Amino acid sequence: MRAAADGYTLLLVPGSVAINATLAEKLNFNFIRDIAPVAMISSLPLVMAVTPALPAKTVAEFIAYAKAHPGKINMASGGTGTPQHMAGELFKIMTGVEMVHVPYHGGGPRSPICSAARCSSISARCPNRSR
Repeated sequence: MRAAADGYTLLLVPGSVAINATLAEKLNFNFIRDIAPVAMISSLPLVMAVTPALPAKTVAEFIAYAKAHPGKINMASGGTGTPQHMAGELFKIMTGVEMVHVPYHGGGPRSPICSAARCSSISARCPNRSR
C-alpha cells in the first residue's frame, strides 16, 4: 500500500483482504481508495464437504439434520473472514441452520482435523483453471 504509483508494482490480493476490509473497524488503509483493480487472474469455486459420520448424503438431508441438531454442527474454515468462512455464514443465513464456526489457520491444518471427523462440515476451495 505504500509503493509509489510507478506503473511497475503489481499486488495480488486474496479474497480475504477484500472481505476483511468490510469486517474490520480499523485498518491502516482504505481498500476501496488505495487499490485499483486491474484484472481477475483466477477464481476458486467453493465446495461443501460433510463428514461421513453424519447420516446426511445430500444438501437437503444435511440441512434437515442441522435443523434437527441446532448448534451441534461444527463448521470448519481456513480462518475468520476467509471466503470459506463467509460461504458458511451465507449458508447459515440462507438455510436457517445453526452451526458453530471453528476457524483454523489456513486450509492445511483444517483438512486432517475434518478427515478425523472432529468437525461436521467445511467449505473448501476447489481449484479452477486460470483466466
